[in-house]
Amino acid sequence: MNNFSGSTIPSFFGSMLSLRYLNLSYAYFMGLIPHQLGNLSGLRVLDLNSNNDQLYVDDLSWIASLHSLEYVDMSWIDLGKAVDWHRQLNNLPSLSELRLSSCNLQGPISHQLGNLSSLRHLDLGFNYVLYADDLSWIARLCSLEYLDMIDADLHKAVDWLQSIDTRFSYVIVGNKQRDMKRIGSHGGCLFKDLKQALCEQR
Repeated sequence: MNNFSGSTIPSFFGSMLSLRYLNLSYAYFMGLIPHQLGNLSGLRVLDLNSNNDQLYVDDLSWIASLHSLEYVDMSWIDLGKAVDWHRQLNNLPSLSELRLSSCNLQGPISHQLGNLSSLRHLDLGFNYVLYADDLSWIARLCSLEYLDMIDADLHKAVDWLQSIDTRFSYVIVGNKQRDMKRIGSHGGCLFKDLKQALCEQR
């Protein structure tokens, strides 16, 4: 594990055009993530997770250029200013894992995430002011197996349960006023237990 002691991520990383894998997790960078990373058009893995809660973006438009991305982990990065994060991620057709836990995401969860047809793993947990009025788009994510939306306000979006099946290996929903609900997919139990967990948020 590298420790860069609060240095900023060098913008020259964006000139390494042959990069396919960029893992800066637990490296203790801080400050603004350079937009130049958007030049890495062949990048398949971008992992910036857990940089001591000191990294942030002023917008996320640069990630829309990374069309080859399959894995993104930006957990614990402040994305509060990235108001169009749904639209930018919508340009990543190969994305199979998206981890945005504890990112200060705000506002409604957009149906545009339903266009990420390759998505298997979606983590939006611990974004305390994130909410959804409609989650019917989840039914379009036919490959999705892992879903984490703990602390998102989902109490208006119960109907989406009608269109899911038991393909999930892990689901966690709830809010900070309730105990976490972890449900595994065991036969028909997922639908019953998940619906009960959501209703308890109301």
